[in-house]
Amino acid sequence: QRFFFRNTFTLGTAIAEIRRNEIIVESESASVIAIAKENLTRMANYRRTAVEESITPSNAAVQCFFSLLAEKLHYQQSLERKVQLVDAIHELSLQETNPVWLSSEYREILAQQGTIRREFKSRTRALEYLCGIITDLFVDWHRIQGNTDVRRKLPQLQQLIVSSNVQSLVKYFLE
Repeated sequence: QRFFFRNTFTLGTAIAEIRRNEIIVESESASVIAIAKENLTRMANYRRTAVEESITPSNAAVQCFFSLLAEKLHYQQSLERKVQLVDAIHELSLQETNPVWLSSEYREILAQQGTIRREFKSRTRALEYLCGIITDLFVDWHRIQGNTDVRRKLPQLQQLIVSSNVQSLVKYFLE
């Protein structure tokens, strides 16, 4: 039997294939693999059953997963940046009757300020959630490879997330 799963937020997929005396789990997310391994090991221990496990990490899977997250990450960071600019641009526009001197980007932010504020308010935790997904993925990726102490690398990871350079993030993951 094969079961297919799709994460509604990241659009990541997982496939679980159950055979006689064997379960194969595939996903581009190391977190899915780590969670499946943890739960299967817990169930085997509960039943006092010996299990053999084999994990084959794929660098291509990391790149694939980040391609799924890249657009969401860029959008959320752009939205946060626009919210930070809205008040300043609005105040400047009040001093001028016709703010033609504003760049087209700033005029668009000014015109869409209500929408930007509403969307940001309704998604205040989205960027934080994305950062959490990436951080968990980083820890799980290294854990399934046998590197259990990656906490010291997390501050640099956070800086790379904020910079929103997906290629640098992928490179940092694969180091």
